Amino acid sequence: MHSVLRSFVTLSLTVTLLACSDDSSDSSIQIEGWVGAQGFDNAQVVVNQLSEAGQVDLDTSGLYVGVRESTDTESRFVATTYEEESTLLIARGQIADVDEDSDNLATTRACQLKLGCTVDSEDYAFGEYYSATSGFEWRSIIFNAEDGGRHNVNAITTLAAAFAYEYDVKSNDLINIEYNAVFTPYDIVLANSQLSKILGLTDVVGDLPANLTSLDSLSTSYAGAQNQIRYGALLGGIQQLALEHQAGLIDATDDDFITQVAAEYVADEGQLYYRTELESRALTLETLYSTAYDNLLAISESLTDSDVQQLVSLALADLAVDRDSAAAQTADTKTEMLADDLTLLLTDDEISDISLGLEKTKLFVASINEFQANFWEDDYKDEIDAYKTLLEELSDEHRATLDALVQDFVLIQDYYVSCSIGGRDCTEARFDDVIALNPSYDSSTQTLTLDGDITVSQELENLSVTNTDTVTESQAVNVLIVGTLERDGLVLNLDHTYEDDDETEIEIPSAVRIYYPDEVTGVPETETAVEGYEIIWGDFQLYDESAIGTDDEMELSGAFLIFYRGVRDPQDLDNSDLRFNLSNWTLSSIISDTVDEDDDSGYDISTLIISAQASNPDTYYPSADTEIKFANLEGFYTANDDVKLDTITGLLTYSLGTETVAYGSGYVEAETIDFANSMGETTRYRFYPDSQVIDQYDVDDDDDTDDLVTMHIIEECELIDGSESNIVCGAKSRVYESRDLQQTINDLWKLGAFQETTVEGRGTYFIDFPTEEIDGCLNLQALSGTDTLDGTLIEQEVLGLDSVRFTSEVSLMDDELDSLPSTFFDMTLVAPTKEKYIVNLGLSHNYTGSTTDDSDIILGTGSDTNVLRFSYDTSDDFTNSGSYAVFQGGVELVLEDGSEVDEDQDITAYFSQTYSDDVSYVIVEDEEGDAERCVLSVNDDYTKDTAVDEVYYLNYSGLVYGTARLNSSTSIWEVTYIDGTTAEMTWTLPSVPLIDTSGTSPVLDIDD
Repeated sequence: MHSVLRSFVTLSLTVTLLACSDDSSDSSIQIEGWVGAQGFDNAQVVVNQLSEAGQVDLDTSGLYVGVRESTDTESRFVATTYEEESTLLIARGQIADVDEDSDNLATTRACQLKLGCTVDSEDYAFGEYYSATSGFEWRSIIFNAEDGGRHNVNAITTLAAAFAYEYDVKSNDLINIEYNAVFTPYDIVLANSQLSKILGLTDVVGDLPANLTSLDSLSTSYAGAQNQIRYGALLGGIQQLALEHQAGLIDATDDDFITQVAAEYVADEGQLYYRTELESRALTLETLYSTAYDNLLAISESLTDSDVQQLVSLALADLAVDRDSAAAQTADTKTEMLADDLTLLLTDDEISDISLGLEKTKLFVASINEFQANFWEDDYKDEIDAYKTLLEELSDEHRATLDALVQDFVLIQDYYVSCSIGGRDCTEARFDDVIALNPSYDSSTQTLTLDGDITVSQELENLSVTNTDTVTESQAVNVLIVGTLERDGLVLNLDHTYEDDDETEIEIPSAVRIYYPDEVTGVPETETAVEGYEIIWGDFQLYDESAIGTDDEMELSGAFLIFYRGVRDPQDLDNSDLRFNLSNWTLSSIISDTVDEDDDSGYDISTLIISAQASNPDTYYPSADTEIKFANLEGFYTANDDVKLDTITGLLTYSLGTETVAYGSGYVEAETIDFANSMGETTRYRFYPDSQVIDQYDVDDDDDTDDLVTMHIIEECELIDGSESNIVCGAKSRVYESRDLQQTINDLWKLGAFQETTVEGRGTYFIDFPTEEIDGCLNLQALSGTDTLDGTLIEQEVLGLDSVRFTSEVSLMDDELDSLPSTFFDMTLVAPTKEKYIVNLGLSHNYTGSTTDDSDIILGTGSDTNVLRFSYDTSDDFTNSGSYAVFQGGVELVLEDGSEVDEDQDITAYFSQTYSDDVSYVIVEDEEGDAERCVLSVNDDYTKDTAVDEVYYLNYSGLVYGTARLNSSTSIWEVTYIDGTTAEMTWTLPSVPLIDTSGTSPVLDIDD
């Protein structure tokens, strides 16, 4: 019944290159700015430092990262940002009291139209303020802001920001322009320049638009005053056009005016149409200039300051010329404007720093292309490749034989239980191989001997974790098997691991452990149900006898355990067969090139540790067509169609009611809603009545922890077997607002708490609750009384992997028997389904120490260490994400001027893919700034569809310097740098257990 709130964000494949010796230590600075044409009061401004990918920075809920500032009564805001970085300023409306630093009022906006404004059918006079808490979101993108600099956010800067993101603006030659989808320093300054020139403004970001409602107060001594008037007039014209657009909207979810204009401006590659006849555009220059002119002309008639009147007259004359010029252009033609040269837009220091960063980025890409040559120490790659090839060949050669040895081990246990102890018919053909070993059974000791070399006996297993005494009864019996098994020259020596040198106390047995439903005194003589099997090799040694003394001599030794859990159909426990799921397994071993009883003898030695656990072995019911006992990995991710139910009639029943529950020293009456799964559990949500509590945590942000606030409690409970007399509840959740039963039920539904329900052994089912659309989002209709709803299968249950850990260290010697640098590999995998998995791995070489990263992967450390770090996550609903990182210590870089830089290279590729088509929900930010799920559709068969245009963004020291796109026809990543030069990039992923890394993205592959 639970679902985690997932964020839905637009992400990108990104690469970040960081040089540790050149890590920027950017200092914070203060900037100021204005929203609109100085006509806003308490607008919100989000100060968003771009991510290392050159993208809008979003948190895990998909909300903007960054401090929220509020403007004063004159639209002014002050914000903290950082030098030498790119910052996105986002302006929008807000309700009262959401600014954590001040008790802000709700956003209002001045009407800057002389003839007045009509907003939501209400009329407002020129200069009068109207509510603007929603309906707009403007952006302004800036690079390397200066301390005290002025940076504005308005409808016009929004167009420039949209263009800067979508295109490589430097590539623009009016014939072709390259798609980009990233903010680079060049894009930012060029896009702002290009739009400034189109509109006849000096600088759309740095110029301060005049407030049309107070032109008489404008300082005319400022040289740019006329430009300010023009800027304000253009924004006034846009305000009029936006209000007309809003009044004509049929659906409240349609794009606002500037969102539509920005999309068209991007589609038109950063140009505006002069006028249109056949083309349909929300904004043309003729319309903009005409509207701005008419409004400014009307305002000019009431001005009293002569100096201002003169400047306004000049601005009007320019607008009239521009209007008439646009009207005279051929219909459906666009501007052909290019930005100023970069030397006019960036300082010499900025150009120098960007050039150096670009040069280092290119050197890093070249280094990645030579990864195999640079990652390993000299001559080591040949050694490790030869060693890896040998292990693979031996594995391929002996895999079938090893499987046969495992079956022999199991068969010996079966013979012992069925024939030696049970005295049943042992003439079946399946026992032929055991009979060929001349079995000899001593009933007095219950010991079976095979060929005089294999001994089989039994002992009770003490399952207590605290009591170490010998037991006389237990639910588990160890069938102990020690000795030597051999098939086709492959030898398996088995013994116990002992607690002492006397080998009298067994610590880890070599056995098949059998689990029974009830306690037994030993292996039962009569056929008895079994709940699980555990294959345990406490101390094993495996080698090819024919390879001893050759170059192929190899030994695998250590301990091994694998557990098979018995399970019956959860929906038919009394009548279903007992089948077995692979539940967990562990291997702790050493691979040596010398066959010897000493585990760590030899020249080439590797440690290999594997542990894994299935996610649902107690509920998944395997098909009768699959292996019933001792199956391999092929049992994972296989649906059992034998028990498939596409539709379950009356699966979920909801009931609203009340319940008297103990609370504090008394009782209260809680409102409740029950969800009874006819094939599973019954969940009850309790909603306690409102109470007044002391606000000790200042939840209302009024800096008063002694006042009273309203609170109610929500509690989730399970009715065991649906009984009112046996209720188990989780922790109480305190909600600091008044109780609203229907709203809370709707919120839980949106989060997926009961949109879907799970049926053990079958899968996940969709419940078709009645819904209604509000503001473009589906909401649950108010529930009342009791109703029963059907369930539709949306995902069959499969046996998944809850966790896998794979760790190996390789220590080799060269031909002169000198030790080579060690190599360490560590990997974790979580894969509850074949489509949703998380893999993290690290490959380290030539290390002297170790550390762990934030995912607990062990990585090598040291001055000459090389490390490859990789992660990939497909577990999110609509995104795949991950990273590819390479660290190389003490690398010499030769720059174009011949100078050498000795630094540690650290390159990280952050990548993700977004699947935004046909999504069932998105995350939106509500009025209070909290994440809220907007449900768009229900019961959709949504499948991730790999994005065609995957892009890597190359970032050095915080700035993006290029993009790499996959050429699908050649499978080559083609790099385009911000200076227009190109290259190719080759990513290298190591061979990974259970993961196919041969393609552009890793894919779960456990068939082998």
